[in-house]
Amino acid sequence: YVGSFFCRSKVTAKGVFTAEELARYDGSGECLGLYLAVLGRVYDVSERAEGAELYMPGGGYSRFAGRDASRAYITGEFTEEGLTDDLNGLSDENLLSFSQWVDFYEKDYTFVGKLSGRYYTNDGEPTDELRAVWAAIERAKEKEYLAHEKSKIFPPCNSEWTPQKGSSVWCSKSSGGVERSWAGVPRQYFERDAGSVRCVCVRTTGPPSNHPKGASHKNRGDLDDPHLKEYPGCPPTSDTCKVPDSQ
Repeated sequence: YVGSFFCRSKVTAKGVFTAEELARYDGSGECLGLYLAVLGRVYDVSERAEGAELYMPGGGYSRFAGRDASRAYITGEFTEEGLTDDLNGLSDENLLSFSQWVDFYEKDYTFVGKLSGRYYTNDGEPTDELRAVWAAIERAKEKEYLAHEKSKIFPPCNSEWTPQKGSSVWCSKSSGGVERSWAGVPRQYFERDAGSVRCVCVRTTGPPSNHPKGASHKNRGDLDDPHLKEYPGCPPTSDTCKVPDSQ
């Protein structure tokens, strides 16, 4: 099976499918069209030979054909209950992963219409739920960007555990995969909103990162940030700290 097929279903002139109409494009029976929907947008996945193999009955992605199973791209749940377009309750990380699937289909396959229901009206207009999903994705992207920017200021520590020495953390000019001109010292960083603690490397000289340019400072880098706490029993200037077993 290679190539595109046209299925004579009652698709409206506006290019809006009902769930029943889209179900006819699952590659089985008399109609061999291969369509699927992602976030309510319908794509022809028959145009590439590898796509046809994947989405035809028996293929690895056959359960996605003829429907919108957006949630299953993230959960991997291929039961009838799991093959749903409901994205409620997904984490920020899940939403970011899902947005990559959206980009993939938009880039690699031909858009052929919209699916009426959760994300589009019968006239093909976006619903409030679609707008809510995109708003959640944008918030997740903003959080990811801010976390990336924060990692430049407070890069993650290197860490190691051995049966003999237990856990230790240390800083270098490339620890956490963040290349920089300084190594820093290990500190506990308390994420107040998340209620979590992580090890970060802290710059020890120069002005604080949030310091106005040209203003006087104590030449302590970011050591006085209120989110930070020293490791118990570790010299404040050491680039390596032993982590207590309780942590």
